[in-house]
Amino acid sequence: MNTNLSDATVFFVSNVWPEPDSSAAGRHMMQLVDLLYEKGASIHFGCTSAQQTWADETLADRVRKHIIRMNDDAFDELIKSINPDIVIFDRFMAEEQFSWRVKTCCPDALRILNTEDLHFLRRYRETLKDTHFGRVVNDIQAFHSQDARRELASIYRSDLSLIISSAEIDLLVTSGGIQQNLLHYYPLFAEKHDPLPSGFDDRLHFMSVGNFHHKPNQDAFMMLQDQIWPEIHRRLPDAELHIYGAYCSDQFMSMSNPQAGFLVKGRAENLTELMLQYRILLAPLRFGAGLKGKLLDAMRHGMACVTTEIGSEGISQADDFPGAVAESGKAFIRASTELYQSKTRFSESVSKGYRLIESNFDPGSHNNALAERLANLLATLDAHRARNVTGGMLWHHSLRSTEYMGRWISLKESKRS
Repeated sequence: MNTNLSDATVFFVSNVWPEPDSSAAGRHMMQLVDLLYEKGASIHFGCTSAQQTWADETLADRVRKHIIRMNDDAFDELIKSINPDIVIFDRFMAEEQFSWRVKTCCPDALRILNTEDLHFLRRYRETLKDTHFGRVVNDIQAFHSQDARRELASIYRSDLSLIISSAEIDLLVTSGGIQQNLLHYYPLFAEKHDPLPSGFDDRLHFMSVGNFHHKPNQDAFMMLQDQIWPEIHRRLPDAELHIYGAYCSDQFMSMSNPQAGFLVKGRAENLTELMLQYRILLAPLRFGAGLKGKLLDAMRHGMACVTTEIGSEGISQADDFPGAVAESGKAFIRASTELYQSKTRFSESVSKGYRLIESNFDPGSHNNALAERLANLLATLDAHRARNVTGGMLWHHSLRSTEYMGRWISLKESKRS
């Protein structure tokens, strides 16, 4: 077992190819790939999906790519031949499908779960969206769903789970009872735009951005169209709202209403260039989890933001947020209108955003901390696993339903052929 990342072999297991220009999750995955590549690791990336048009072009320069299949014993032979020191599962579904095979074939490999966000928390909050308008709810009831039990089991089965939001670390430890030594905070990165971008007088209009496949974004765009933008536009008739995002369907494109200043633009070819033109980012997220990449992007490009508690979660408290955190639709409209018109408040918000980026989301310190953590785990893996008693119980044969389902499907498919 190698204990130096420069000598390590790493295997990523995912159900999607990373698309950093399409989603924050894709960018976060590429952060991991880039870190390990820069440390000199040999990297393999296995994915169950066909290559996507918008997958990161630099991935091919950094990794050896493999098409893998669920419930297929060919994966066992592949993982044995690679014999990785570290295996990173992209979200808990990939861990469920493949971790038992990795444990069987490469028992000494360090198993890492990259959660991206807590899926069970996002889904629980979705049930409350009509009554809570994006207020953070960390009710213990969120831990009682089937989704929660699956995701928590995945965390326990893994040697380490990467958590993108400091708020989710606190929730898992205080309400979920997860051991701190099983978790590692590894957020999205953001660096201040250099040179400093244009200011208030050189910017116009509002923008909103988000992958149209993501349900919280879909809901936010519908809120903007139906309840929020009509009133903002009534108060600011010369202002426009432009909405950008990957995978925009015909349904959402048809929402455009130029007369009302509401324009759905679809995929942004150059988000950096666009964000330097707009004054305010609107993100009325009524549910969600993790860290919101759109807000970090806006901060680094000198925009002010209006969002909800869920939007600001993991970034800052409301008083330190670079814009406004609204608790209702009416408050969102009022804050958006006032911030758009006030040069002083805009400038204060931009300064707050820069300070947050420098103090909390700079890549250097987070990359160094994770690299050190991985190297330490490689050197002390047996002792680390011995402390994870719950994980050991979950690997007991009576609880390995995912493995036995996979074995049954593999056997059935082999008999067909």
